Amino acid sequence: MLNNSSFQKWSRLETKSLDNQFINDIIGGMNCSNFEAKAILDTVHKVYGDFFDCSQELAPGKAKFIVISVVVTSGE
Repeated sequence: MLNNSSFQKWSRLETKSLDNQFINDIIGGMNCSNFEAKAILDTVHKVYGDFFDCSQELAPGKAKFIVISVVVTSGE
């Protein structure tokens, strides 16, 4: 017998996007209407949208640098 609760859990979690969580937090925390919360979300996307892109592929004109930190201590 298959345990379908796992499938139901992931299906439920897929419907809960970060945008919906943000809207619900704004509505509950600031007592805004749904329209106002969506307007705030749109503004957040306009201002910070470039920072949300976490894809591994680089956009044209972008470069990826791998940086390694080295700590040098005196050997006593």
